[in-house]
Parts: sequence; C-alpha cells; structure tokens
Amino acid sequence: MLLRVIRSAWVWGLTGFLAVPQFLMMLAIRAFDRDPCRRRTGKFLHGCGALITRFVPGWRVSIEGCDPATLKGPFIVVANHQSHTDIPVICRLPFDFKWVAKKELFSVPVAGWMFSLSGEIAVDRKDSRAGAKALIQTVKYLENGFSVVFFPEGTRSDGGHLLRFQDGPFRIALKKGVPVLPVVVEGTGKLLPRKALLFTGHKLFRVRLLPPVTTGAGEWEDAGALRDEVRQRMQSALDAMLAEDGGVARASSMREPLPSA
Repeated sequence: MLLRVIRSAWVWGLTGFLAVPQFLMMLAIRAFDRDPCRRRTGKFLHGCGALITRFVPGWRVSIEGCDPATLKGPFIVVANHQSHTDIPVICRLPFDFKWVAKKELFSVPVAGWMFSLSGEIAVDRKDSRAGAKALIQTVKYLENGFSVVFFPEGTRSDGGHLLRFQDGPFRIALKKGVPVLPVVVEGTGKLLPRKALLFTGHKLFRVRLLPPVTTGAGEWEDAGALRDEVRQRMQSALDAMLAEDGGVARASSMREPLPSA
C-alpha cells in the first residue's frame, strides 16, 4: 500500500507540476492560432497529454493494429473507456482529432480550461440545444479534416466487458458518410480502477486500431446496426488482447473472430 501511495503521489504531483506551465504556454499558442479549428492549440493539448505517459517511469504505450500512417481520415473514432488515463494514452495517436467530452470536464481547473482553449466539443446531456451545438461543431471539424473521438459507452466500464454503446456517433457517421475507426484500449483500467485514486504498478497500455468501418455505401440498415457491429468487433478485439496478456477473456456469445476490413 505504501508503494501505491508513493507512486500515486508522483503521478498526480507530476501532472499538477506540468499543468500550470502547460496552461500558460497554451494561452500564448491560442493567442496566435488563427485557424478556426485551432489546429496548433489542439496539437499542443495532445502533446501535453502524451507527455504524462512519457514522464512516468516504466509506463509504455503500444500502438497496434492498423498503421496510423496509412489511415486516410477523417473518422468518427470510437474508443472504449476504462479510466481517466485513457485520455493521455489516446493522445499518443499521431493524427489530428477533437474530443467529445461531458460538459463537466470543461469546468475542471486547468485541464478543463485547456480543453476549452483548444476547441474540444462539450456535451450537456440535459440540454437539447447544447446537443445541437455539439453536433454542428462535430460536423465542422469533420469537414475540415479532423477526426472526432467519442467514448460511446458514456462512462467508464469495469474489466473486459464493454457497456452498451450510444447511437450518437454512429448516426453522425452515417449522415456524413464518414468511416468509423474503432479503437480498443487495454491496461488503463488495471492502472487506475474505476472510482480509485491510487495507481497500481501496471505499466503497459495497449491501443489497438481496428480496420475502419465504411459507412458511405448504404450497407447499413440504421445506426443501431452499425453500432452493434462496431461494438462486437471491439469486444472481440478486447477479449483477444486480454487473452494475449494472460488474462481471462470474457466468455460471451458475442465472441467471434475479428472481421477483416
């Protein structure tokens, strides 16, 4: 327990130590970023997130699956959500994207302010007008070549079982004819379990990019069918990753080989 407390104090302390100068630098970058999509500011935000994963001794992020250099976006990116550390880990992806996040995150001192400065997309589930504004922002970013990242579970999941996916990202993908890029994250939940503040000693975080799912050919009956297919592929991939890591894959009727592109 003492080791976990020391390790956690280091990670949280490092995050706090870096946050203030990063925020001040971001203010300066934003002042000169004339791009309506705030491309430079967003790149800096992602660099700040990725920096955390590089500064903690022993942490290693493995980007697997499709080579990001071969992916021609933009995409609706859907990722599973295991812990708060998903965000800095996913920031290691080497392409431009914007986050869709709960409105409450944008009120968090420093981190939330940085999300606002870089033009990330806030969603207020209690306000339908705010939802329409978020949709307009999402479409604008897609039309300007940015991918947009969603956590379709809506909250953090436990273990290797994906929660039910929400329809929103898939409705947008079908409406705009944009491919869906499934991203499976494994290991972050072992590092910082849900509702926990103390980090474990887990050090390997895997990000597996599955083949993009095309949406522009009219092969999907509706957003629900697309949603279920993407979730099934992601669950199969997560099961395989857990098995490769020596864990016990979830026994489920949903398991089947990962479909090819």
